[in-house]
Amino acid sequence: MSVVASALFIAPVFAQDTPTPTPTPKPQLDPACMVTAVDKRDTSLINAFDTRSAQYRKALDTRKEALKAAWALTDIKDRNTALRVAWNNYKWAVRDARHAWAKDRNAAWQQFRTDAIQCHGSADSQFRGLDSSL
Repeated sequence: MSVVASALFIAPVFAQDTPTPTPTPKPQLDPACMVTAVDKRDTSLINAFDTRSAQYRKALDTRKEALKAAWALTDIKDRNTALRVAWNNYKWAVRDARHAWAKDRNAAWQQFRTDAIQCHGSADSQFRGLDSSL
């Protein structure tokens, strides 16, 4: 019974006077840093778009000349082969331009995310959907 009685009479533990923790301040976003990050991202996107446009232009010019040359052939078999080659070359040139654009676009956005973190925040998260189609 003494074990049961002593278990019932446990001495209360008094809280020690501990200082209340001060809340950690949130890092402040540096707007000037974000301006620089946005400028860097959009400049990269513009340059990538200009490159893509130039690649499309070159593909179209090359296709135009190849098709004109193909249609000038008198032998039907040679003409058909040249037409097929012209269209296939165009298809591959456009595909390569599209893949390069996607790679450059993704790199620009990844760099922007890294830069935004350096600005002590991820401010792009609330606006990401607005221009993510670029």
